[in-house]
Amino acid sequence: MAEPPSSPVEDSAIADRMAPPPMPPSSPTPPTPPVPLAASVPTPLTRPQPPTEKLASAAPLPSDDKDAAASSGKQAPPTQSAALAPQPERPGGDAVGAPQSNADLKPIDLSRPFAERAGILTVGGRSVQLAGIVPTDPARSCTGPNGKEWPCGTLARTALRSFLLGRTITCDVPDPEWKGSITADCRFSRVNIGDWLARNGWAEVAAGSPFAGAADEARKAGRGVYGNDPRKKHQSTLAPEPPKEDPLNPI
Repeated sequence: MAEPPSSPVEDSAIADRMAPPPMPPSSPTPPTPPVPLAASVPTPLTRPQPPTEKLASAAPLPSDDKDAAASSGKQAPPTQSAALAPQPERPGGDAVGAPQSNADLKPIDLSRPFAERAGILTVGGRSVQLAGIVPTDPARSCTGPNGKEWPCGTLARTALRSFLLGRTITCDVPDPEWKGSITADCRFSRVNIGDWLARNGWAEVAAGSPFAGAADEARKAGRGVYGNDPRKKHQSTLAPEPPKEDPLNPI
């Protein structure tokens, strides 16, 4: 038997019973405070640097510099090894008559040397200039403290020849088989010949010479070229004039 249709009022009541219970009202959410904005700081601009490997590979090698210089006609910059290489000594940098390093010298005996002038010796066609000495020109003339002129250069050479007569001296030379002229220290026994010349005033000394003290001593004492004619009574070496004829006592 069919059920009678329900009324609209009943349908509304049934719908109300089946509906979920209402949710309690929620509390209102407080508003979020605004976040202060930080002051903007300008960022400095930096130029990007190339990697070290690229810089090292980009640097030209010495051979590249030479090739580039050859193609462009310009001189290549010096390399580090070339800058550190020892440079040759400039000629004329040392004092006049300065000997070489003692490590490069060898003693040699020279028999019967001949004095070409006070300061230069000759042996067998070779010559030795005494170190630290300025050779005295044989043609030099000196005026002594007494105002008289005398041939000091000739007498200086004669004095050295007398000192060397018949003797064998020892000289420190770079090569025992040298040719031409060299500068060396020479001595007889324990007497340095350069010091002997300076101490007796027969030669002047070069700048920086170890014989400067001996030369000052000779200058103060008036020896050699700093003094008067050392010949006895300054007599002439020429032959005496013939006696005059006496008419009352003819020769």
